[in-house]
Order: sequence, then structure tokens, then C-alpha cells
Amino acid sequence: MPYDFLMSAFYFLSCWEETVIPDRDQHGRFPYARSLAAQLNLSENIVDLYLDLFISLLNLAGKGRWPHVEIPMWDGRFQFVACLTHDIDEISKSRLSRLKFAWDHLVHPEAGHQRTPISARAQFALATLFGRRDPYWSYPALAEAERRFGFTASYFLQSAGRNGGTRYSLSDPRLRHFVTELLRDGFEVGLHGSYAAGFDAVRFAREKAALAAAIDEEPIGHRQHYLRMDYATTFPIYEQAGLQYDATLGYAEHEGYRNQFSYPYHPYNHQENRPFKFLELPTVIMDVTLAGYRQMPAEHAWQVIRSWLEKVSGRRGCITLLWHNIWDGVYPGYFNLYPRVLSWVRDHDGIGLSGRDVYRLWMAR
Repeated sequence: MPYDFLMSAFYFLSCWEETVIPDRDQHGRFPYARSLAAQLNLSENIVDLYLDLFISLLNLAGKGRWPHVEIPMWDGRFQFVACLTHDIDEISKSRLSRLKFAWDHLVHPEAGHQRTPISARAQFALATLFGRRDPYWSYPALAEAERRFGFTASYFLQSAGRNGGTRYSLSDPRLRHFVTELLRDGFEVGLHGSYAAGFDAVRFAREKAALAAAIDEEPIGHRQHYLRMDYATTFPIYEQAGLQYDATLGYAEHEGYRNQFSYPYHPYNHQENRPFKFLELPTVIMDVTLAGYRQMPAEHAWQVIRSWLEKVSGRRGCITLLWHNIWDGVYPGYFNLYPRVLSWVRDHDGIGLSGRDVYRLWMAR
């Protein structure tokens, strides 16, 4: 075969391009536009196609010699897994902060909000200022939807403190009650590393220890705030801190698999010429990617999400989704997209799991 598809697979799985292309965005992230996937406008995960080819060659060579090779179902029962995750960036705003936010949102909306009708922005502004229900405290509604479907999910908490950029306290009574309910029901509470922690091993270890003390158990999973990471710098920090899995690898500005592979995997340590010990669950779909960066109306976003769900379910893969406490006044229709995702997963023989549960299933296979 004149084409070395194994070497090409390694190129994508090891994020090789990120080690040789110096370009970074204002947050220090490798930009999607500089990736080979963007330049080739890939609509399918190329490493998945290599896997299909490899399995076909195995079956061709082994016809009559060994059993037919195929990708197994998850836990022997499920066609695919949706890894359900939520980053808890904020849980409320002060009245003064709400006033400023409401005014800015109404008069000078960010680019991702400019398509929102003025009537919807006005409704959101009024609800933000005068509503009895805090529009930012929507995480219990997300968890309740997951319970109705019999799913679990990961809720990633920040623990850097006010000086580290965290907008809430882990001792907040409402948050503590919510965390207690999550842990009681088999959900996961993981670490949401602060903006700077992915570039500072001491800070990262301190934040991980602070969360462990607050929830009285060692967090095994993590996602970096802003998806802010550098492959060569950040991944060694995760391994040193003893993470079992991470869910940071993804593009903030575009949906899809940054590593072109629909399954959990151990990233490659270029410095030491070996795999990292932790498992990576790449973030594929983030609500803010579609609503903010890509400025998609909710129905268009649903078509994109469903397309990825169809691809992953067809190959018994794993897709990681990230949903924030989105309020419909900011991104109309987006809050109600999430139950549609859960329904689609259930109706197509999938299962929604926390990152911890995905990790356990994968490692026990």
C-alpha cells in the first residue's frame, strides 16, 4: 500500500501540527483555522476512516482463519455513548452586575447575541433584573432532565477562589445542596481548571486539592476553562496531578473532533515518546461554539448536533457534549435543545453518561 495511513493516523491523534505550528489565538489556544482538518474541510473523522480500513484489511486477511472483527457495543447493550458535561462558570449575579449585564445585552450585545430579537433581549433584561427566578441558576433543570432519561452527567466546578477568577464560592449553600444531590444520584463532580491553571502545575494541583476538600472525594475528571490548553505544556500538568481523564481537547470556535477520532484515547507524550497515562474524552459539541462563535440559530444548531450524533452512533463511538447554563433570552431556543439531544440519544439505542462512567466503561472493556 503506497499510503501510510498509520502514520497519518498518528499525525492527527498526537496533534502533531500543534507542535510545529506556533500560531495561537488571544487565549493561547491552537486555532481551528490553522488545522489541517479545516484546510481540507473534512466532514468525516479521518482517523475513523483509517480504522474502518484497518478492520476491513484484518477481516480480508483473516477470512476463514479467525472470527470476524467489528467494533463492540458499549457494555454489550448500547450503540454509542454521549458523554454529558457541564462547566459551572457562574451560578448567579449580583443586582448591580445584573443591571450592567442587562444594559449591555440590550444595547450593545456581543456578536453572538446580535441576531437575538430586541423583544427577546428586553425580556431577558427584565427577567435578569426583576425576576424571582435567577436566570443563571439553571443547572438543577439540566440535571433533572438527565435523571428523567436515566442518564448521568459530569458537572465541573471551579475552585480557584475569587483571586483565581472563580465567580462563586464552593461553600455557597445552594451550590453545596446541589452538589450533594448530584453525588447522591451517581453524577460526577469534576474539576473545572481556572484560566491560568493549564499553564501552571502548582496552581492546578492547588485547585484540584481545594475541590477534593470541598466535595470530600478525589476528583478524577477535568475540563479547562475556555478550553484553554497547549498540548505540549498542559497535558504533562494533567498527568502530574494524577487525573484519570480530561475533556478539554476541542476547538472553542468550531464543532468536531480535534483529534479526528470518535473514541476515548490516551494522547501521545512527545517529550517522553509514550502515551500519557490519563484518558482523553475530546469535547465535540459546545453550546457556545454554535450559538456564540458560529452564531447559529437554534434550529440550525440542532441539525449540526444531530448530524454528529448520527455519525457517532453509526460507528459505536463516544461524543462529548458541553452545555452551560444558557438562558433563552441570550440564545433563543438553545436551552430547550438539550432535552432534544437526550431524547435522540435514548431513541437511538445510546446512553448518556458522565465522564467518570465513560472512563470506567472504557477501562474495563
